[in-house]
Amino acid sequence: MNKLIAFGDSFTWGSELKDELATPLSDVGTFSTYKKYHSKIRIGKFSDSDFNHRITAITAGYSRSTWTALYANKMNMEYRCFANPGCSNSTISRKFFKYLPHITVDDFVVLNWTFIDRWDIYDENYEDEEMKILLESETMIDVDVSTNPYCDSWRTVRPYDKSEISTLYFKYLQSELWNKFETLKLMLLVSSILKNMNISFMMTCTDELILDKKYHCPDYVDTIRNIVEPDIFWFNGMGFNSWAQECGFPMGKKNGHPLEEAHQQAFEYVMENYEFT
Repeated sequence: MNKLIAFGDSFTWGSELKDELATPLSDVGTFSTYKKYHSKIRIGKFSDSDFNHRITAITAGYSRSTWTALYANKMNMEYRCFANPGCSNSTISRKFFKYLPHITVDDFVVLNWTFIDRWDIYDENYEDEEMKILLESETMIDVDVSTNPYCDSWRTVRPYDKSEISTLYFKYLQSELWNKFETLKLMLLVSSILKNMNISFMMTCTDELILDKKYHCPDYVDTIRNIVEPDIFWFNGMGFNSWAQECGFPMGKKNGHPLEEAHQQAFEYVMENYEFT
């Protein structure tokens, strides 16, 4: 194996772990984390645009303590993480296709699909306020943000967002049936491409609703569900976050993300239960 390439949301990025680099770096505590864990590390030339992820890029601030990072280290693979905290499954699929030309048959891809009720809307007038602050921060002088992939017009809408566009979306457009059908299509598309290219991969999913058959599972959804189901790895029948909560592992005080112990135990669970091919 050459590289382990991980896609996902905050659980893959490692939000609230000690060595994760949160934004904006204008925050003193966050910048201290950058200087302590990231500023002196170099992994090739890595930048987001050329798939070599310079460690000084804002997108290379992911934790090296997540279960995916621990797994990569155990298997002697270079670790590449293209997760985006708070993102949707449409974001995950776009990032996958962005980097697909750089993925080879010697690599191992991990896709950690997120909650199915998050979706992206294309908005040419969208401006990320956190990124605006980040770009203007004096602490960013030695951090490359020129190739930051989040400076685009795609914005993620989530049930807890207070924006006008999110409110309209969840009031008039969102439905569980739509969430299931669209997410399953993305999962099927990505997994089929990887199989066709003979690239080894592993898929997990945060949201157990994706396989629920009791509600909103007409024949066309059930057909895709049955194709995708064998390719999804579960933690004792649950997504990573639900499993961590069920096991009673410590969670972050700010946003409730699983902390180091949960990732360590998840790594051990994968080693014991995943058939690596």
